[in-house]
Amino acid sequence: MLNVDQYELIRTEHRNYGQNISELSRMTGHSRNTIKKAIRGEPWSYKERSRQPFPALDPYIAIIDGWLESDKGQLKKQRHTARRIYNRLVLECDLLVGSQQYVGMFVWQKLNSA
Repeated sequence: MLNVDQYELIRTEHRNYGQNISELSRMTGHSRNTIKKAIRGEPWSYKERSRQPFPALDPYIAIIDGWLESDKGQLKKQRHTARRIYNRLVLECDLLVGSQQYVGMFVWQKLNSA
């Protein structure tokens, strides 16, 4: 993967000094396709996932969905918080994997996708 310095070097060498793709590939040790992407200015970094998987919560998703569904008819102050959902999972379902933050991310994603 290219870092910023290599990206700048490739673009400068190609634009200012007229080096072709093959020469840049040999000089930097990157493939020609990577060099072409750098010259075109395509982003090369992280792509965000469309859906975050929560494999540790798979056995409990139906239970959590039930709690959140029953909360829709409740007043705002009486709904489950992510902390309360985590505590209920630990007490009632013997949740041993995952953390409160993990459950909170799942609940946040669930509530914002609806």
